[in-house]
Formats: sequence, structure tokens, C-alpha cells
Amino acid sequence: MTGARTVDAVDLLDDVIAAIPGGEQRPSQRQMTEAVQRAFRTGRHLAV
Repeated sequence: MTGARTVDAVDLLDDVIAAIPGGEQRPSQRQMTEAVQRAFRTGRHLAV
């Protein structure tokens, strides 16, 4: 894919959490984000 860029979903999650007043990191959110990112990168299915 020409012009495609790679975005790290965990970094995006961290940015969103930081932007929300009172936002807090939760290990389960990070695990789910990593699983979704891995599914997109590998083209595999994921049930969450």
C-alpha cells in the first residue's frame, strides 16, 4: 500500500487517556488494544 503509515494503537490509547480528565490506564484496555492491533496486522479474526 503506497503512502500507508504505521500507527501504534497503544500510543493512541495513551493519548486518548491523557486527554480525558480523570482518565486512567487499565491493563485490560491495553491488552485488548494490543490484541486488536495484532489482528489488523496479521489479518486474523478476533473476538473480544
